[in-house]
Amino acid sequence: MVAPKRQILVLMDPQYGFCREIVRGIRAFADAHGGWSLRWGNPHVAVLRAMKPDECAGLICFFGSEDTDRVAAREFPVPTVNCSARQARSLLPRVLVDNAAAGRRAAEHLLERGFTNFAFHGIGGHFYSEERGRGFADAVREAGCTCAVPPAGHLRELAAWLSGLERPVGILAADDRRAQRIIEACLDLGLGVPEEAAVVGVDDDEFLCESAAVPLSSVDTRGWRVGQRAAELLADLVAGKPRPADPILVPPGDVMTRRSTDTVAVDDPDLIVAVKFIRDHACERMRVEDIIENLRISRRTLEKRFKAALGRTLHEEIRRAQLDRARHLLTQTRLDIAEVADRAGFCDRKAFHKVFAEAMGMPPGVYRDRYSCS
Repeated sequence: MVAPKRQILVLMDPQYGFCREIVRGIRAFADAHGGWSLRWGNPHVAVLRAMKPDECAGLICFFGSEDTDRVAAREFPVPTVNCSARQARSLLPRVLVDNAAAGRRAAEHLLERGFTNFAFHGIGGHFYSEERGRGFADAVREAGCTCAVPPAGHLRELAAWLSGLERPVGILAADDRRAQRIIEACLDLGLGVPEEAAVVGVDDDEFLCESAAVPLSSVDTRGWRVGQRAAELLADLVAGKPRPADPILVPPGDVMTRRSTDTVAVDDPDLIVAVKFIRDHACERMRVEDIIENLRISRRTLEKRFKAALGRTLHEEIRRAQLDRARHLLTQTRLDIAEVADRAGFCDRKAFHKVFAEAMGMPPGVYRDRYSCS
């Protein structure tokens, strides 16, 4: 006789792309391990109270308010995992994005593009926003720069704040919705995006990013992996294992680059041409000599100016573009490693494996297992 499946209640708000990704991860775990029957609902107290605890074996939720969190912890006596980082603390065990690391990812992305002026626009009273801003500001400060921050959550005077920033400026918004607003405000002011203001969001909600007035670059917070880890933790709790003392943090993925940051913050037209040529042709097994053919300056002069402005050599820039492409193919496709190496511009799999492992601290296969979204 087949054992009945355990019913698991999942309360997520489907209007948020991040929550939809969490659900995808939960479903993947349930499909792979069996034994779970998933029941869906919105994350409201009324939905929770309408359920009888004996109707489900566990709960995975996205409870951002203290009241809902408290009701779940005290009135719903089943193993529960919360995936919301809106509040700094929770009475429930949690699996969260490492939001400080997401802020750092955004800073590194803008620093690589030569920006020296930075700003962060957050959402007041939201812990995840504070953590993203902290990680961003820390990374910027470590690079010898400063980060401008407006009054928390202040949107009414957004135009005045943007007008007062030193440009060109790299801006991180707390999430993709706020980043959309910032892009619109910049365009209303006549500021070029990304030439005068490069904007990065967080969560990589594909609909929001692609529908922005200028397609938005955004940090992939890997909601699907948060969902998988939440399901793994719930399975442990249902099996009687102790709850972890601290939230489980899931590292973010890369910045998914779109038009809003497709620039370099330099005044040198030769460097701009060189960077654009590298981005367009790095994966075609190009050489540094191929760049020089498009310019009327010597290799030595270009190398010197490139290193002074961006802190890396032309060869390092080519490798960086190839590795960006390789990481994308590893996490977004199921191409075999040899095909990834070829499409990223490496001459063979062995050379790719060596360069990738040195740069990322792990072999390509391990990187795929850790960060793949499939």
